[in-house]
Amino acid sequence: MKNRKLTLALICALAIACIGVLAGCLGPGGNANRKPDTYFAQALVQGELDLVYLGEISPELEEAMDEDAQELAAYYEHAMDEAVMIFASYYDLDLSVVDQANIDALNRQLRETYTHVSYSVGDARQEGDVIVVPVTVAPFDVMMRMRDAFPQLSAAWRTDCANRGIDEYSVEAENMWAQYLTLALAHYTNEAGYLASSTIDVRVELDPDGYHRLNDDDYFAVDALVIYYPE
Repeated sequence: MKNRKLTLALICALAIACIGVLAGCLGPGGNANRKPDTYFAQALVQGELDLVYLGEISPELEEAMDEDAQELAAYYEHAMDEAVMIFASYYDLDLSVVDQANIDALNRQLRETYTHVSYSVGDARQEGDVIVVPVTVAPFDVMMRMRDAFPQLSAAWRTDCANRGIDEYSVEAENMWAQYLTLALAHYTNEAGYLASSTIDVRVELDPDGYHRLNDDDYFAVDALVIYYPE
């Protein structure tokens, strides 16, 4: 019998490698020719969050990143691919044997789930050579609800495999598990709420290459809260 289990350790490793589930994928940000005043820094933080979580591209972000809409849209696509990989790792889904149609369905549902996230960007302030932009996040608790339902979900999948005479270690069973997870995510996205808000000061700094970008640790802290994967 295959025992499904949550895998938080791998999630942490993947998140650190990506510098956050979504937010780290933008790389060096900021137009090197643009003075990083508070307006610019606030627009950069707002724009990057809206891009990686909502797929929204603002003229302010295009100017701040010095990239056009097509280039920025590619970052969002990459971000959602990373979101699928981390979700699958957490919920013990082997994407290497899952049909592309089922991966695409999970990707579409995660995009929908991320439209429910709650964050707000406050007024930027200058602190020495660094500009600080406060971001207040109310964590969306969809993954907590799925975690709580995980034993029942896994048991239902196992019973379904038995009733259909499907080997739990087969490719067919893994694709069934992908479908179970996608349906569960859709269900709990509609039922989920928000945890208590936290505010994180995100620093906009000058990197060694002369680009202004969001501090990686601060960005990771925001990303870890937006959709919270519980231990």
